[in-house]
Amino acid sequence: MKHLSCLGLFIALCPTAFCNIYPSSLPLTEESKVTPWTDYYNLKGKLVKHVEDGLTDRHILQTRKSRQSVIDDYISKKYYLVNPAEDLVIAITEAYEKTEATNSEHYFAIGTKGTVSSVTSGSFGAVTTSASNQARRDLVDKGDLYAQDAHSHNNVYDENGEIVKYGKALPSTPDETHAPESDMTDPSLDQRVRIILGWREGGSIPSSVNTVGNSEIKRSRYRSIGFYNKSGKIATIDADQLMKVIRKLPPIRKNQLENIQPQSIPFNFFASHKPVIL
Repeated sequence: MKHLSCLGLFIALCPTAFCNIYPSSLPLTEESKVTPWTDYYNLKGKLVKHVEDGLTDRHILQTRKSRQSVIDDYISKKYYLVNPAEDLVIAITEAYEKTEATNSEHYFAIGTKGTVSSVTSGSFGAVTTSASNQARRDLVDKGDLYAQDAHSHNNVYDENGEIVKYGKALPSTPDETHAPESDMTDPSLDQRVRIILGWREGGSIPSSVNTVGNSEIKRSRYRSIGFYNKSGKIATIDADQLMKVIRKLPPIRKNQLENIQPQSIPFNFFASHKPVIL
């Protein structure tokens, strides 16, 4: 019982010190015990699964469905974007803009924590090995490991600058058959999700809103994002829509234990509470 009497004396002499080493934000009661969790959203931005797994993640599943059997299946197969945030939106936009400017494919990697690498340049119709290696090295330099990647598909133009073939948001033959050497050590990694930044054709629009009569008609086009793996296409979504969903997600939460701050109880709290010496 001596340690209890010492504790009583310690509280009497320095109550604020006791409170600082025993912060009130710690989970002292059943009500305050909160297990960190992972939230899963679908492509409509709807929360479809809440899992108290000790993590602080939130992912976007590559489906518009909400049926739990589908959600559980996609989670088990890891068909989701890892912790997507504004840096992913920026990388998607940059890859599209550079693809349009140079008519060559561009690439970036995504880490296990959701970190996004720099956007690297490939060539016409292909992502070069040097481009993918450069992006993955950048990911490691940022303290993350490779989990997913994204690359753009360029359009094909004629001599007049008109599109004759769209770089669709679907896996090409090289996409379906190629696997980086680093993946071949573990065949299961060959089923990881990859992302295509492509295009889809829209409706006809006048070449100028001020033109009347026999105006030249051009086809509109939209940025379209596809998700696929070695088994084929998983889902597609317009790039603008995906970026809206990402921006509506709640901020990425940090581990709760990192945010515990000591809190003091006012000294006069103990004025009417005499220490019990046992």
